[in-house]
Amino acid sequence: MHPRFQTALPNLRITLQSALEPILADKYFPALLTGEQVSSLKSATGLDEDALAFALLPLAAACARTPLSNF
Repeated sequence: MHPRFQTALPNLRITLQSALEPILADKYFPALLTGEQVSSLKSATGLDEDALAFALLPLAAACARTPLSNF
């Protein structure tokens, strides 16, 4: 897992953490989720797409280049 995700992951709900860990552990994780991964995360967490997107914001913030995006 890339170090930038290590501080964001504990801020997520436990079910989302568990579902994301194998995805984030892939050393080639491109910092985006496939449709299949999103479906899997929705199923594992019970979140709909909007709630999942909102719940993933801490990970998006970890990827942001703040001087550019002001995230």
